[in-house]
Amino acid sequence: MENIDVKKTEFKSLFDSVPFGVVQFLGANDSKKFWKKNIDEHSNNYFRLPESNWIVSSKSIDIGRWLEPYNEDSNKELAQKLKKFINIEGDLVVHFAFKGQYVFAVRWADFLQYWDSFLAMEDDSPILLIDEEGKRKALVFNGMGNVILVNESNAFNLVR
Repeated sequence: MENIDVKKTEFKSLFDSVPFGVVQFLGANDSKKFWKKNIDEHSNNYFRLPESNWIVSSKSIDIGRWLEPYNEDSNKELAQKLKKFINIEGDLVVHFAFKGQYVFAVRWADFLQYWDSFLAMEDDSPILLIDEEGKRKALVFNGMGNVILVNESNAFNLVR
């Protein structure tokens, strides 16, 4: 696996406030493999996911808005809401994915602190994948400004 610090990618300017080593890009090839194994084998973005895909077909709830806190530069408000619905250790590595070719690994605590930098990269339904002891979840940050929590019915571990 070839992890590349986000500060060495085309997205470096979006992560100016993030210390070096906190956010890792999986690399183009590994990102595509991760997407195919964990999101969908044939689609390359959220909008092309088939109805049978676990993110589309599993139970989901709208847990709140991301757009207003993003526009108001109010990171803590959304971070608190996400922590309320996703009760996991801060050291757990989560994966932020979009367009089938961009997957970034980051600790949950760091994502909560810098979530707005991730949405500056892509704000039209990127997916945050969480694997907590075999219970796979996804947060979809949809283009309408809502955060949708998806709990997979038949969970299994993320594959890297």
